[in-house]
Amino acid sequence: MNSAGFLPTKTKPSEFDSFYENIEWVKALVDWDKGHKTSLAQMLAYMRPPVEFMPIIADIVEGNRKSSKKGQSSRTRKPSETLKIALEIERWVEGSRYLSKGEGLEHLENYLSANGVNRNGEAIDLHHAYEKQAVVGRELIAKKHDISIHTALKYEKDLKKLKENWPQI
Repeated sequence: MNSAGFLPTKTKPSEFDSFYENIEWVKALVDWDKGHKTSLAQMLAYMRPPVEFMPIIADIVEGNRKSSKKGQSSRTRKPSETLKIALEIERWVEGSRYLSKGEGLEHLENYLSANGVNRNGEAIDLHHAYEKQAVVGRELIAKKHDISIHTALKYEKDLKKLKENWPQI
C-alpha cells in the first residue's frame, strides 16, 4: 500500500499521485471553501503548503478566493468528512477493480482449489464476483456512515470532479 492507503499498481505513476499525497491539504481547502476555516488555518500555522497550493493560498490571502457560507448550517457533515467517505468508497471500488483485472484471480483460484472448492477454472465467475464486491462495498460503507447509496454516489462524483480539476480545486 502507498502512503494514501491504496493498493499498489503495476502501471506508471498516476497523474493523481500528488492529489493523494496532499489529501490533508485538499480536505482543509474543501472545508475552507464551504466556510470551515479552522482546518486550513491550522495547517498553514504549522506546515508549509505544497507547491500545487501556492497559487490557491495566494488567491485566499489576496482576497480573490472567498469561502462560501451557503448551506453551512444545513449540512450534517463537513466537506472534508464527505471527502473521506468518498475516498473510502474509492479504495474499496478500486481494490475490487484491481482484483477483477486478474491481479488477484490466480491467487484466489489457488486458494479456492486448496480449500476444496472446485471452480473448474471459471475465472469469469470470479471476475463477476469482484465486480459485485465493489457494489456491495459501496453499500456497506454507505450503511456504516448512515447515508443512502444515492448520497454515496454523489460523494464519489464530487471526488471525481475534484480530481478532474486537480490541481485547480
